[in-house]
Amino acid sequence: MTSSFAKAVLAAALLASAAQPGGAQTYRSFGEEYAGLIRDARWRFGPLLLFPTVLVKEFGYDDNVYFEGSSGRVVRDYGGTLSPELKVYWPFRGTFLAWIRESPEYVFFLKESHQRALTNSYAAGLRTVLFHRFTVDAEYGRESHHQRVSRELPVPARDTAETWRAGVHLETARRSSLGISAFSRRMEYRDIVLGDTPTPLGRLFNRRERSVQADLYYQIFPESYLFLIGQLTQYAFDDPSQAYRDATSQSLSVGLRFPLLGRLRGRLSLGYKRFRAKGEGVEPFSGFSGDTSLDYQTGRLVFRLDFRRDLVFSAFEGAGYFVDGSTRGGASLYLTQFFLLDYNYTFGRSTYARVDPGAIPDAGDENGRTDTQRLHSIGFTIRLSDRLGLSVAWNASRWASSLPGFDRHRNFIGANLTTRF
Repeated sequence: MTSSFAKAVLAAALLASAAQPGGAQTYRSFGEEYAGLIRDARWRFGPLLLFPTVLVKEFGYDDNVYFEGSSGRVVRDYGGTLSPELKVYWPFRGTFLAWIRESPEYVFFLKESHQRALTNSYAAGLRTVLFHRFTVDAEYGRESHHQRVSRELPVPARDTAETWRAGVHLETARRSSLGISAFSRRMEYRDIVLGDTPTPLGRLFNRRERSVQADLYYQIFPESYLFLIGQLTQYAFDDPSQAYRDATSQSLSVGLRFPLLGRLRGRLSLGYKRFRAKGEGVEPFSGFSGDTSLDYQTGRLVFRLDFRRDLVFSAFEGAGYFVDGSTRGGASLYLTQFFLLDYNYTFGRSTYARVDPGAIPDAGDENGRTDTQRLHSIGFTIRLSDRLGLSVAWNASRWASSLPGFDRHRNFIGANLTTRF
């Protein structure tokens, strides 16, 4: 069974997964985006199109807030995140789009009141068509969140990403495109305390990232594209003690983008990445990467497959980076158009780079460390109205490490509420 609500929920999930910072972005032709905005706008104010959204995320009970091991202090608490958002678009004569976005976010803990936080994210951009074929776009954004910035860190931290981006694409009559884009991103982190020990995230992580990306999108079916993306990125850390992490990476990925609201939705992307740190003692990386999120619907069943594999800078002094990979499979069963059951299973593995203790003075036990993560999630979603859904789920996480004392477990039962007007 296919319903407009089911499509809206799945589309929201795909859009959220595609919007993560740091990776290659999915390109949409100017005409495709312009027509979609005119078609989907529910609120209008003069020439402006308004898209308000209210999200309530992970509101529930956590039996291990800081994801501590058995030897640590296990903290239980109730909490959640409220994240309203407003996007405003100004379409003009079919050849120009300007937009702004405002998104405050409040993180709440009932007992751990010192972890409560109010942050704000905002962005603005424009797109225009020149000579009927060239689309030029530019945007600026500042994203600020209070969250777990990586799997390594059990304590939420404030992270801020300030991004500038500009690009130009040549679009054909079939909405295929060839383009180039440039990015500049400034990453800043606020220090945290793990137990009684301060962790200087700012010194470890603050950096500048600069990227150049070339991409080709070729339309093979209506709303379905074959794409090829190449990217060159440079990383420069602020603190001189972290200069060994300064690095350059090159990546090439190929894949398919499927219709957002068709039977098969999402993005299939696999690639190859090379990473070289300037520090001679840090092991280089060459291998495959992935960024895939697919949903397939047949009758009352929806099947999901997600795959991610990329490099993440480590929070451990001298560890350099780790290769983080995860695969998620799941299914939803629509018992009625108002009620569905969900199950997901995720397996993840984090493999730390090997570093030379003679070249990296602070190299520690993380040298060559491997962690595995398993997550079971079971729940249900209720349709409350045309654009309102309530999801309730139980999540059981298990983490095993090759280092003694780092095995952990966590159970969370909570709700997510999505309102789209």
